[in-house]
Amino acid sequence: MKKLASILVVLCLMAFQPPAKKFQGTWRMVSYQVVNNGESNYLNGEQFKTWTKNHVLFVGKFHVNGEDRYNYGSATYTIDGTHYTENFIHMVGGANEGQAVKVLLEIKGDTLYQTFPIKDDWSFDKNNYRQEKYVRAE
Repeated sequence: MKKLASILVVLCLMAFQPPAKKFQGTWRMVSYQVVNNGESNYLNGEQFKTWTKNHVLFVGKFHVNGEDRYNYGSATYTIDGTHYTENFIHMVGGANEGQAVKVLLEIKGDTLYQTFPIKDDWSFDKNNYRQEKYVRAE
């Protein structure tokens, strides 16, 4: 009985990994929702995002207003629960380089959601936001 209890404890500890461990690896974007003044639209395109222990790298291409736009960059990050901050090192065209950007990061089942822009109190304007939705890449 003690052996069974010990195995159960080990399995439970493995299931409750720290938040960073749960999202490390590569994810494929399945949708990019843009909400402006309460009206929702989706961008056409694709993006991959890879997290390591301390860094994140992303690369993608979107079709916006009749033209292709590339998106790529790298950052360090911090996370506390769903409060996630990317500290940009590189960014296409220099946008956001050297800046810290707050994001709500949630994993629900096998899907990872990133919602932004985020206010100082970690809330967001439900009529004006962006949400990226990812699944693990195989």
